[in-house]
Amino acid sequence: MNYNYLKYFKVLAETEHYTHASEKLNISQPSLSHAMSELENELGVILFEKQGRNIRLTKYGKFYYEYIEKGLTEIQHGNSFVRSLASIDSGTIDLGFIYTLGAYYIPNVIKKFLKNNPGVHFTLFQNTSATVIKNLRDQVFDVGFCSKVENTNDINYIPVVKEEIVLVVSKKHPLARFDSIDLTKIKPSEKWIMYSKRSGLRPYLDEVFKSIKITPNIQCEIVEDTAALGLVAINYGIALVPDINIIHLYDLKTIKIENKLEDRNIYMATLKNRYMTPSVNKFINFMIHNTFNNQEFENE
Repeated sequence: MNYNYLKYFKVLAETEHYTHASEKLNISQPSLSHAMSELENELGVILFEKQGRNIRLTKYGKFYYEYIEKGLTEIQHGNSFVRSLASIDSGTIDLGFIYTLGAYYIPNVIKKFLKNNPGVHFTLFQNTSATVIKNLRDQVFDVGFCSKVENTNDINYIPVVKEEIVLVVSKKHPLARFDSIDLTKIKPSEKWIMYSKRSGLRPYLDEVFKSIKITPNIQCEIVEDTAALGLVAINYGIALVPDINIIHLYDLKTIKIENKLEDRNIYMATLKNRYMTPSVNKFINFMIHNTFNNQEFENE
């Protein structure tokens, strides 16, 4: 169905006069008459009938007008909304990120970006790395911040954050007397709070334990950092966690790790070969520029 024919129908229904409608639409009267004939043929009903020198809507035309008026208004709203989303100055960026970044890193990234881009809006979602990547693939998110996930050759990963891994224990735990520790010295019977296999941090921690030849005695598995910190605080077990700012909110002792560990990287993730709006591209370039120039987003 021709979209212009629907606009012509609406104007003709409101003016009830071919000459007036054609002038308003800036088209010839024969073109308008032809468009209405085509529309009536496609619908299989007569929309207008003559009334003296004017025309008026038939019963079916009146029914149709109610739908067309609402429909064209919604289309206009949709056009305006999508244009605003695509604007480099007032677009919307859908951002997904892992839990460890929610308290400080992402808020400070947004704060710094909005300083020069106040018209851009963000929608924010926290979840595991696997879910962030899934939502990138489903085009729910424009950009993700997460760990690398296996079998994701369709994703671009750019390292943006290095997280130090530390041991956290309850202040009542015997290990709380240490400021640093060799993980191999921890008793095999010690109970561990471990991130679940759905977490992007779990493969990294599995490699850590494998490298130091330890099989952790896992007390329970969690997904989110605050759950791990809360359980450690009640002396339910000990845990390896990223050294994030919210640790100090809990009754915990943070212990540096003496073993040489591989860097724990967090990446900015985007879907390859996907159209990006100007505002999303601007944000991605902002992150790349600030990351490569060692811009620190924590604790600003």
